[in-house]
Amino acid sequence: MELKDLTDQQISNFIANYEKSGKVEGGKFTLSELRLERQRRIVSPFPPAETAKAIVEIAQTSKDGLVSYKEVWQRFRPNVVWTGNAPRAEMAKALGRVIAFCIDNELPILTALVVKASTRSHSPEAIQNICNEARSYGIDVGIDPHEFVKAQQERSRSLAIEAFSKL
Repeated sequence: MELKDLTDQQISNFIANYEKSGKVEGGKFTLSELRLERQRRIVSPFPPAETAKAIVEIAQTSKDGLVSYKEVWQRFRPNVVWTGNAPRAEMAKALGRVIAFCIDNELPILTALVVKASTRSHSPEAIQNICNEARSYGIDVGIDPHEFVKAQQERSRSLAIEAFSKL
């Protein structure tokens, strides 16, 4: 049986068993592989490939090479006003799927370019979230989360938009 043949419930059960036992491997599929597969299956108004491409496009046209959460939101929901916490929660989920997409496609973690508009930087919580998400998919983020995010920003900025035509 291949990973794609598992039901959503089977994947959830395997993940729960790994988490309960405190292990990350030992079965036919690793915990990271199961988490990535679960993310791949989530349908979203922010498709991961298109969201990743939008992040790169917007960042390449910005003065600082960064993009705000709201700018990504507006690319996919131009007529929906960003109000309250709901858009932020939806964007967080969408960016988690982008991280999985980046790992699947051997891209830098493009979400490192997505920052808070008012400060044009990441909050400590955002840095930790990026690292935790990447780590949950088996990526070695090193000992310094800030350095990991900074390195991912540098790699992301050098990514040509043409790279997406091959995906």
